[in-house]
Amino acid sequence: MDGFGRETPRFLDMSLKITIAGLTDIGQRRSRNEDSLEIRSKFGIAVVADGMGGHPHGDLASTLATGTVTTKLQEFAKI
Repeated sequence: MDGFGRETPRFLDMSLKITIAGLTDIGQRRSRNEDSLEIRSKFGIAVVADGMGGHPHGDLASTLATGTVTTKLQEFAKI
């Protein structure tokens, strides 16, 4: 109890284990797989981006998207 007769909050020491895996598939319509996946298990981050099939540089766009989002989320997690 605290000095005012109220119970002191108790915090449980708990941990959570998460297993993250990823797989992309080219499908039946495209000649290239432009999807991108970034995983940062230390931060519990997984980011997936569709490659914009049929548009120029869709693979680059999805890679930039996952990389940028992952980096920004890591920076936010460190604050």
